[in-house]
Amino acid sequence: MKMLFVMLSMIVAITVHAAHATGPAPVIVLQTNVKVERFHGYAYDLDTNKYLYTEVRVERVQENRWLGGTVTYFAPNGTEVGKAVLDFSKDPYLPLYRMDVKNVHYSEGISKITAGKVYVFKQNAGDASPQQASVKRKNDMAADWGFINLIKANFAQLLAGKPLHFPLVEAGELDYRNFTISRLKDGSFEGRKTVRFKVERDSLLRLIAGKPLILAFDPKTRKALEYRGVSDLRDPKTNKPYQVRVDYYSKPPADAPKPLPPLDPDQH
Repeated sequence: MKMLFVMLSMIVAITVHAAHATGPAPVIVLQTNVKVERFHGYAYDLDTNKYLYTEVRVERVQENRWLGGTVTYFAPNGTEVGKAVLDFSKDPYLPLYRMDVKNVHYSEGISKITAGKVYVFKQNAGDASPQQASVKRKNDMAADWGFINLIKANFAQLLAGKPLHFPLVEAGELDYRNFTISRLKDGSFEGRKTVRFKVERDSLLRLIAGKPLILAFDPKTRKALEYRGVSDLRDPKTNKPYQVRVDYYSKPPADAPKPLPPLDPDQH
């Protein structure tokens, strides 16, 4: 996986916990051993293998756990078509996040997390204001890319073949659903062994709820190497999410756009 590592010996993150201007003073959280990883993801249509878009991922990581960052999506012609901003400071699996899909004018995310509730929103093209709802917060609840942290935290259990059940917040549905992560037969990626997991919705509704998510990881580093399943981006012709395969190659594939979007946003 092509990564540019910027090692940070110490980051001071200031989080303001204030619902009103007269709220409590900022809380200073000291984070050590944090690094920033920057790399590309190469997305293909799951059925036709057509190149769809490029991801530029900027992730703040501490001890193999994702703390937050951005995922910016670019069409093959270099046009930015979407962006997600994530912050796991409230919960390792539940990020505060906002996803904007620019080519269909759609947004969704989690705006607030409390001890008992998760506040979600979505806004379709033409909506005067976002639709909002709250769902009950539960143990091991995840949302969006937070289930990657959940897999890494339970890696040994999953490698042993023991399934993991968890509730997944689906902001686009203004609700949550129960899912199960289970181990699949090992695979390979760029000539090396991978461990693969399936993320599938519980109940018989999975038969009509679309394809499961399939993820491949490096068994030693626990890095995600490949993702197969529903995309955050939507087909502008149908307004439905793409079904994709996203590969995190160490070198750009031959059919990747030239030039690729820069890994440093300031260079774009």
